[in-house]
Amino acid sequence: MFPGKAVFTVDYRDPATTLVMRTAVDEAVQISPNVYLCLGLADVRGRAVKLLWFTLTRS
Repeated sequence: MFPGKAVFTVDYRDPATTLVMRTAVDEAVQISPNVYLCLGLADVRGRAVKLLWFTLTRS
């Protein structure tokens, strides 16, 4: 997914962790030079209601 990059992912879609949501919105934010936070947010009627996963990447 991110070739050559250090990646740490926690996936809240795992049934042992939470219920699976039908819709997700991906948002990526640069939190410092070369470090990005990507969020998977459950979307219900245009409103983010639950964190599904997050990924930290560093180049």
